Amino acid sequence: MKKLMSVTLFAVGLSGHAAVAQASGGPDHGPGRHFDARVEHIADLLQIEGPQRERLRAVADAHRARARNLRDAMRANRRALRRLDPGAPDYATELDQLADEHGRISAEQVRLGAEFRQAISGALSSEQRAQLASQAPERKLRRPPPGG
Repeated sequence: MKKLMSVTLFAVGLSGHAAVAQASGGPDHGPGRHFDARVEHIADLLQIEGPQRERLRAVADAHRARARNLRDAMRANRRALRRLDPGAPDYATELDQLADEHGRISAEQVRLGAEFRQAISGALSSEQRAQLASQAPERKLRRPPPGG
C-alpha cells in the first residue's frame, strides 16, 4: 500500500511538471536551444571568433538530434503516465515500468549534457578552459538560489 501511494504521488508530480513544461514551451525553448545558447554564451565570454566558434557550433549541432529524441521519448512517457487508469488491476506494474523508463531517459539526458560539456571543453585551449573555470564562481554568485 505504501509503495502504491508513493508511486501514485510520483506520477501526479510528473503530470504537474509536464503541464508546467508544456505551458512554458515555445519557439525559443525547443530541444537543442540550450546547446546553441550555451555555445554562444561561452564564445562571447571568451571572445571566440572564426573557425573555433564554428567548431563550438558544430558540437551543438552534433548533440541536438539526441536532445530531440530524448525530449520526444520523455513526452511519450508523460503521455503514457497520464493515460494510466488508477483503477486498472495492473496499474502498479505499468506505473513501475513507466517510472523506470522515466529514470532511464533522465539519466540519458544527464549523460548527454555531460558529453556536451566534455566536447566543448575539448574544443577550447587550456587557457580558455582556465578562463572559463575562473568565471564560474562569479557566475554562481549572480545566479538566483534554487527555488527562490
